[in-house]
Amino acid sequence: MNMRELKKLSDASEFSRMYMFYGEETFLAAFYSRRLRDKINEKYGMSDFNYMEFDGERLDTDEFFAAAESVPVFAEKKCVFVKDFDFGALGAQEGKAFVDFCRECPETTVLIFAYVNLHPSSADKKWKDFFCLLGDCGVIAECPAPSRGELSAWLRQAAALNGGQLDASAAEYIIDRVGTDMRRLRGEICKMAAHSNGVISREDVDAVGIKHLDAKVYDMVKCISAGKFSEAYELLDMMLEIGEEPSMILGAVSGTFADIYRAKLGADCGLSANRIAEDFGMKGRDFRIRNAMRYAYGFSDAYIEKCVEAIADADAQLKASGTDGRIALEKMIAAIAAAGAANER
Repeated sequence: MNMRELKKLSDASEFSRMYMFYGEETFLAAFYSRRLRDKINEKYGMSDFNYMEFDGERLDTDEFFAAAESVPVFAEKKCVFVKDFDFGALGAQEGKAFVDFCRECPETTVLIFAYVNLHPSSADKKWKDFFCLLGDCGVIAECPAPSRGELSAWLRQAAALNGGQLDASAAEYIIDRVGTDMRRLRGEICKMAAHSNGVISREDVDAVGIKHLDAKVYDMVKCISAGKFSEAYELLDMMLEIGEEPSMILGAVSGTFADIYRAKLGADCGLSANRIAEDFGMKGRDFRIRNAMRYAYGFSDAYIEKCVEAIADADAQLKASGTDGRIALEKMIAAIAAAGAANER
């Protein structure tokens, strides 16, 4: 479901017997599941007797059964909200009992299963019966990562709610700098709105916005590709000083060069950034390919191969016990710099 469909679902005046909110963007799963809960509460005026919430990590199924099958008190319906219930961890007999109960659960009870820290998959055999249950008796609301356009529109709305104005160009700049994580973006837009004089500018973003790791690493790769190795080392030092884990930095470097290689392969075939992203399963993240294209044209296959080798060597060093992460990453930059000297442009 896209954000518009999720909003429509959570604003409905008639309710299904059960719902499941899950997906790549857990911020949306959390937000819209609680929005639906509040909508049910608004319609039926639920008291403490008619609303029960369970932490799925510590769920006692007998308590859940008792809450779900009890009759609502002075209301037409009651709501039982369960966060991060790990159905896949149940044994076969327990799983069957849970599914059978939910199928026979009174229609006066609305069950909401929200997944924020757990990531169930319909492809996982252990979850098959649970997905079948929700498909037969309720609504499965998958919350994928929003498109860049949806994120931009959402940011402008979030800015307005915080007393700020944000145009499309500034919203795009924020996404490039802060990333696509909606929880992080919500916090950052609040800071930017407070810092601004009403209109959020790039200067406000630069002044108070915190770059996400991928953006910092991207800056480091830009320095390396431009031969500015001292600046690349300074950026590495800065990331390590603020507590970024060497393994996370290396993962982001690896992802950046993977994007460059994808962009180069696609560009050599005359494909657009959108088509390249789609072909590599990166739909909605074409901006990464678009950014990578700026450098892909100047990188030879031999140079990219050397970069990948340097990244693989750093990975092996980090996984070896007793290896200093800083030294492994500095060696990686040095190896990429050496390969750059022979890069055929």
